[in-house]
Amino acid sequence: MASEPAQSNSNLLRYLEDHGQTEYFAEALALADLPLWQTDSNYTLLAPVDSALGLFLQENGVDSIAQLRTLWGASLFNQWVGTHLLPVSFRLDEVWPSYLSTLSQNSKGQALHAYLHREGHHLHCNGRPVPIAQSDISVGNDRVHLIQTVLKPATLRTLIAANYQQLSGLHESLRLTSNLSVALNDPNEEITVFAPNDEGVKAWLNRNQSSGFGQLQSRLGQEAYEEILWAHCTRGILELGLRNDSTVLGSLRDGGYLTLQQNEGFCRVSADNDFSARILIKNIRGLNGNLHLIDQVLKLP
Repeated sequence: MASEPAQSNSNLLRYLEDHGQTEYFAEALALADLPLWQTDSNYTLLAPVDSALGLFLQENGVDSIAQLRTLWGASLFNQWVGTHLLPVSFRLDEVWPSYLSTLSQNSKGQALHAYLHREGHHLHCNGRPVPIAQSDISVGNDRVHLIQTVLKPATLRTLIAANYQQLSGLHESLRLTSNLSVALNDPNEEITVFAPNDEGVKAWLNRNQSSGFGQLQSRLGQEAYEEILWAHCTRGILELGLRNDSTVLGSLRDGGYLTLQQNEGFCRVSADNDFSARILIKNIRGLNGNLHLIDQVLKLP
């Protein structure tokens, strides 16, 4: 007897092949080497229609899905295809603002995230509108939404910008940086960011008697302003568990370090001193690293 995951695979591929408007993505899914159907999850597929994928192929200078795979290489191709698949089945009206795992993977084989939210009947993924051609198609226990665009794996910068409910302050503060904003958008980097939420950023502005980031930048000076933000970053992909032993990491601030420790039931992080922030959400994975949401902007000595 075929397993439930294998049946899910067969049903979705058959639907794409038979639909008439999704032949390109059917071929992409067949060519991709994904961790598909290895769990008992049901799936949601955001399937680009042929008109959108045809234009995408033209923009990349190729005529077929097979040529695109050759151009990009297997790893990038797999990440791209996997971005359109989520291991949870949902209707459009069930979407709420959140980071959701996809079947795209980072260099460590861990699931990358996408930030989804809905405004009325309009879906947004990673901060960009996703025009829907047809929604809420049931294929066995899975759901298919036909989309008129093509998705891409999200960088850390994209995942920060997309989360307007919790990270709008950090997004705005990064606009006034130079190299950091570029690094967080570079798919070839591997960085972990301890990302202060909006309440923490607002408290940072208040501590410095500033009504906005331009005023704060002028008050602190450009170098000191950027140092504070660099101090929230460390090199590499740092995955946090349920409990973490005390750990000291070098930060991307020159000569700086970050300390992780378990305290009062929370994992906390500090930068170069005893002031610590609670880690609220762990292991949000982008194409080029991890985000951990924290409740304060870290203080420097």
